[in-house]
Amino acid sequence: MKLTTTPFRISSDTYIRRIIRRWLARYILPLIATLATLVVLGIAVNPVFFIVALIFIFIVAPTALMFVYYFYGLTPRIVMLSTGLVTVSADESAVTADISFDDRPSRKFTIPLSGIREITPGDSIDTIVCGSGPGDILLLDKNAFASQAARIRFHNYIFDSISAVQKE
Repeated sequence: MKLTTTPFRISSDTYIRRIIRRWLARYILPLIATLATLVVLGIAVNPVFFIVALIFIFIVAPTALMFVYYFYGLTPRIVMLSTGLVTVSADESAVTADISFDDRPSRKFTIPLSGIREITPGDSIDTIVCGSGPGDILLLDKNAFASQAARIRFHNYIFDSISAVQKE
């Protein structure tokens, strides 16, 4: 059985927001702990640590987000997914994304079902997580499905495939 979406386009802003959200979910506790440590040191030891805390907030944190953008948001796969017209299909062995462009040849990449970690439905955009890195995602527009039933069937098919692979 092969399930296919209609062609859709998702903006690069949406991809980078999802990537940054995934990165922050992983590293928010160390960032907050560092900031709290600097504030405590500013209170207990020397007020100069408040300046270091401000440097951390206004220089170090934005620089870290810049590196996240460069390392994950500007990968060729994410750039292709956010600039082209995407059609996603799922079959017995893999999920395939066909990306077509107006001015250059089409591209295709395949994610084996064993490589998919989860699929998460959202209000307007569904997320397929295919790796441990923040940029290892594939976003699906909910309007890319012919109906809500087709969307549910696509999700259930991938979820059942993930469950079957995890049982092995």
